Amino acid sequence: MSDRSVVRPSDAIAIRRLGRQIAAAPRRTGGAVLLRVAARLETVAPLTLAAALADGLRPRPADMEVRAVRRIEGKAAAVDLARHLEPGGHLGRRGARALLAASATLVIQKADAQSPGWDRLARAFEAETAQPCQVNLYAGPPETPGLPWHRDPHDVLMLVLTGEKILDVAARLGPRGPESAERVVLRAGDALWLPRGTPHQAANGPSGAVHAAIGLLHLVEDGNALVRARDADSPSLSPGAWHLLPPALAVVTRAALDSWRPGRAQAPAPPGDLSELVVRALKEDIHAPA
Repeated sequence: MSDRSVVRPSDAIAIRRLGRQIAAAPRRTGGAVLLRVAARLETVAPLTLAAALADGLRPRPADMEVRAVRRIEGKAAAVDLARHLEPGGHLGRRGARALLAASATLVIQKADAQSPGWDRLARAFEAETAQPCQVNLYAGPPETPGLPWHRDPHDVLMLVLTGEKILDVAARLGPRGPESAERVVLRAGDALWLPRGTPHQAANGPSGAVHAAIGLLHLVEDGNALVRARDADSPSLSPGAWHLLPPALAVVTRAALDSWRPGRAQAPAPPGDLSELVVRALKEDIHAPA
């Protein structure tokens, strides 16, 4: 069981400061908030960074570390990675570049479970929000569409690591499509906070883009909403074990925060901000050049 005390005070302070920025910033369409949070990100070509981040990851269903999708007729379709894998069953830099050249978007699943740097970032978010956190990385080639219109069931902080990301954000998705949509252009170091349920779609700029999606899950709130909906549909139904769901989820959440992450010894580090956390995560994630 991991010790939550391993979260550095400076990391927690960085996330607390970010929370205050989000709370104080003006709201855009759908409640989105645009921030400049990582001014010190290093300049790395998007395709080079994408290949380095994906190098060595495995697409096996049991431990899906990386996958690829392509947008076809407005929908995201999975791309078969089999012919792009190295003999050991992992994706190499050459395979990653080939996928990007074929207009596929690489999705690195749960980067926080694979790299100490992203793990440290997720720990800091969890310590300040008391919500389980997951970090996914998305890498897209130049001038290509990313994921189509969709809504995430959790809050998301989208942080562009390199390149340019173009986001369309809507107030709602109606029968005829998005309503009151607004376009937001994000460059390296820019972040967009999207409250859960905010409709959005993505595209990549002239040089492509790599961004981190930091998701905060809401297990207990979802459990409470489920109970309220159930009661509204069946007011005469005996509560029985149904009302045990929210407290049970609260226990699960606490257990997740205690044991979700493997314990890792963390070397002392000077106080930093979110940009330093992200830069450290990138440096610890990227393998030595092939």
